[in-house]
Amino acid sequence: MNILFVAPLPPPIHGQSYVSDVLLTEIKKSHKIEVVNFTKKRNAGGFYFIRRYFEVFDVLYLIYTRRKNQDAVYITISQSFLGNIKDLITYIILYNNLSKVTIHLHGGAIKRELWDRYPLLLNINKFFIEKMNAVIISGDSHRNIFSGLIDENKICVVPNFAMNEIFIKESDLATKFEKTIPLKLLYISGMRTKKGYLDLLQAYKLLPLASQNRVSISFAGEFESNEEHNVFIQEIKKYENLSYHGVVTDNEKIKLFQESQVFCLPTKYLEGQPISILEAYASGCCVLTTQLGGISDIFDDQINGFGIEPNNASSIAVKIEFCLTNLERVREIAFFNLKDAVEKYSKDFFVKSTLGVMLNDKR
Repeated sequence: MNILFVAPLPPPIHGQSYVSDVLLTEIKKSHKIEVVNFTKKRNAGGFYFIRRYFEVFDVLYLIYTRRKNQDAVYITISQSFLGNIKDLITYIILYNNLSKVTIHLHGGAIKRELWDRYPLLLNINKFFIEKMNAVIISGDSHRNIFSGLIDENKICVVPNFAMNEIFIKESDLATKFEKTIPLKLLYISGMRTKKGYLDLLQAYKLLPLASQNRVSISFAGEFESNEEHNVFIQEIKKYENLSYHGVVTDNEKIKLFQESQVFCLPTKYLEGQPISILEAYASGCCVLTTQLGGISDIFDDQINGFGIEPNNASSIAVKIEFCLTNLERVREIAFFNLKDAVEKYSKDFFVKSTLGVMLNDKR
């Protein structure tokens, strides 16, 4: 079948571009794909907005030229105001084919940030969305975002996934927990303030010296500026058990996850369904995270790990201390998370389910 695929693709690699790239790689094995990549280029100072204007124009032009003779159209939608305007223009271009369009939402902030604030924008989106084939969301907590905009039967839940290579063997997981001093914590995400990496650093500082000596924390991810990078490096140099690994390759990421016993994501965003949490499950980690947005669809406090409060370093420190004094419980959770990931969060299930929704084969 012919499919028009409109989504951000690497580089850079982040949750949304990674998921899109994996999906594209798999479905083009059995279908003819026309690809329109709308990844933002890096900021070019004062010329950024001018260049971005032309990039968006190019994207819309490609959609226009490739819209014909498509059996299905897949679009990853934006959550910013200008991004939504771009999506609306896309819907206009595809108006005669809206019944073939499936939109995929990664994230959970669009209702709060756009539709609750701009009722006119909501109504314009409704005009187009109600005519579409389907909407894909990552969890039931996002169902209310599209409630009233499209038939409820066309709102389809497809959970995110962890890549096959990151799943750990049970025997290796058992080995990982033979040595728990220091307890190895891991943070992998964007090195942005709202992702909470500074809260985790502050939590470490709040720990008593004896606890600091029993914990090591690895950070990995991309900074938004060299200044933030340099400040962070200077800060962690003061502590022997803290390390920054930069932007890691897939193999480096797998190694970090499979060596760590606890994964921490103290995000303040209304997240979609962070792949990093699913990767933590698949690699046998207990998870410390906030429960904002779509995280609540994949994380249960005391079952998958321990919930922490957003923007609260003390809350993180308390849970780290709890892990140190309840290592057997941490181990039990890690084994449960691996089993849970095998059953629910495989790449094959994600691809099959998404493709099924796009082609109207499975709901």
